Amino acid sequence: MGRGFLRRKRRLEGVVENWGRIHNAIIGELVKAFGREKVLPLFAAELRNYGIKIGREMGLEIRRKDARGIARALVRLEKIYGMRGKILEQDADRVRRQITRCPWSSFFFSESCKALLPWKEGIVEGMNPEFEFRMIKMKTKGDSVCLWEIARRS
Repeated sequence: MGRGFLRRKRRLEGVVENWGRIHNAIIGELVKAFGREKVLPLFAAELRNYGIKIGREMGLEIRRKDARGIARALVRLEKIYGMRGKILEQDADRVRRQITRCPWSSFFFSESCKALLPWKEGIVEGMNPEFEFRMIKMKTKGDSVCLWEIARRS
């Protein structure tokens, strides 16, 4: 990798971190002013709809519409945001992934993460409505790791 690539990568990482800090600050101030019970639902519907739109577009690019194919596409998206992780379990109906690196984990609080969850839920639904996205563990809620699951709806 050349120096130009590394400079672009560092700039993108800086943009992602700054976006996260801005998101965190906005959510934090809104929660302080209005309470989490009012703030989080405000974001949920719009982010979910936006996620569905992105998921439909991503769904056109994947060959397998099962849990493995959906997870593979979601992992590619997470990499853009600087997230890294490892798949713990996978088959056609379910994939579990542990996040080992998140650019926002050092300063996000739980409401910041929760505000983004409908976006990922929508992305998975947009790729294939037979599947759903769930956060099993979150560092911002005190868990030692973040862990998500894509599973066939029951």
